[in-house]
Amino acid sequence: AGDFRYAILERLDDTSDLIFSQPQSLVRLARFLVKAHVNSGKWTGLSAKPFVLGIKSNRTMKSYFVGLQCCRAGEMQRNAFGRAFQYAASRIEAEMKHNGFDSASIELNTDDVHRFLVSLHDTLTRGF
Repeated sequence: AGDFRYAILERLDDTSDLIFSQPQSLVRLARFLVKAHVNSGKWTGLSAKPFVLGIKSNRTMKSYFVGLQCCRAGEMQRNAFGRAFQYAASRIEAEMKHNGFDSASIELNTDDVHRFLVSLHDTLTRGF
């Protein structure tokens, strides 16, 4: 349960940084990536793991993350990343805030990213 895939966008041009530091855009990109991999058969069955997508923004000096469950096409699954993100950030005493309407998105100081990902792995492994 603690296994998840993640990717972090870094060193983007100013326009891409501005676009993908918005939670809605980051979620749309994450959904596209998950859907593409599920439809190709790569992220199905035992290979279906949750996906976390982040950006380290040079513009704001903050990092933004979203989390998605990996589901089959048309399948809905409850997304517990909002609680997991909050718990993982609080464990490392990181300053954070939830962004936008989607609770499965979080904003962190970029210096906290590595510790946050380790804490998130531990949080998901323990089944918080």
